[in-house]
Amino acid sequence: MRLWDMPTRVFKAEESRAVHKTCSSAMETQRKTGSVSFNNYKIFRNGGDGFNQWVILCLGLLNAVLLIVAVVLGINCAKVKEGSLHISNPAVTQLFNELDYLRSNHSDVIEAEEEAKKALESAINNHKEVKVKIEQLKTVNDGYQKQMQALQVEKANLKSNVSALGGSTKYPPIIPFLGLLNAVLLITAVVIGVNCAKVKEGSLHISNPAVTQLFSELDYLRSNHSDVIEAEEEAKKALESAINNHKEVKVKIEQLKTVNDGYQKQMQALQVEKANLKSNVSALEGSCGGCLPGWALFNSSCYFFSYTESSTVKKNWHESREDCVSRGSDLVVIDNQEEQKYVSNIIQNMKTSNSKWENGFWIGLTDMENEGNWTWINNVTEVQQRYWMDGEPNNGGDFGEHCGVAVHSAFNPWKTRYDGNCDLKQLHWMCEM
Repeated sequence: MRLWDMPTRVFKAEESRAVHKTCSSAMETQRKTGSVSFNNYKIFRNGGDGFNQWVILCLGLLNAVLLIVAVVLGINCAKVKEGSLHISNPAVTQLFNELDYLRSNHSDVIEAEEEAKKALESAINNHKEVKVKIEQLKTVNDGYQKQMQALQVEKANLKSNVSALGGSTKYPPIIPFLGLLNAVLLITAVVIGVNCAKVKEGSLHISNPAVTQLFSELDYLRSNHSDVIEAEEEAKKALESAINNHKEVKVKIEQLKTVNDGYQKQMQALQVEKANLKSNVSALEGSCGGCLPGWALFNSSCYFFSYTESSTVKKNWHESREDCVSRGSDLVVIDNQEEQKYVSNIIQNMKTSNSKWENGFWIGLTDMENEGNWTWINNVTEVQQRYWMDGEPNNGGDFGEHCGVAVHSAFNPWKTRYDGNCDLKQLHWMCEM
């Protein structure tokens, strides 16, 4: 139950008006008839005892109401005063806890500040509401004072009327005592109400200096924290930039390693080829400028056909080329029609199967670098499309066909090439140097 609701619930204005109405009706009856009748006609003319009883009843009822009001105001004022001593302790404790947290972790300063502002705004709104309710309570007290003043005036009128009507009528000793008690209770109720309002209003300002100091420190921490956040953001950007640069450097290093590995392989191949060439030169010098044993001479070039060395050994395209390189040569490159005819005729008797697809020889022709763009391994000789067999090259199979094969054709010596799978297909090969 709220403090400002107690007086209106205990001592309602209707009850005061009821007392006033009762007393006023008695006076009105007195003026009209010359006497007051409360179930006893002309009681003043018959001794005045009834009137004295009525006055005692009115004053007693008024004193009881005022006593209840004073007690209720006192109890609630004590509760308000006791509560005011603790109203700011939780808020101050919470602010100090938040302040300690902000000191230890600056990343939450902004959020804590927003919460503190919301709490302050809520306290200000509560303060405004309390001030409005205090004003309402003062208005109620002013109403009580006016009502009490009206009752005092009516009391004085009653006294004058009684004196005029009863002449020497005497009041019992209790009536002055009740009137005095009425005045004392009225003053007590008014003083308690005013002091209670002051205590309630003053309690809202108890912690203002502490709150001001806390917010000053919060502002200081926020300004410093903003600098820390900016420095942190700059450090993050610098770190991200360094990480990106590191990644780029790593990519470049990997690229350089790949290039270096390629150079090393090429150097190794060149060294092997160099050794083979030296041995071939020595052999040629011993043979007076002719071809090595097992090689055939045609137009100043020497040719090696693997079938002549072994009719059963077959290899894929990569292995065949490695064998040619090991011999100081490479897979054959057909430069002209004469060479085309020579190759086609010489392999016609080198057959190991009834299928022409199995009797072919690997040559130095491929489209591994760019599908459909067939080139010789020397990257110089032009590829003649007329030498392909009908329907070739077709890049058939699940794994594709990217290496050239030469076969003998009894019907057309110019249609002697097809594409085969470089890794899976096993054939003989021919070398040239």
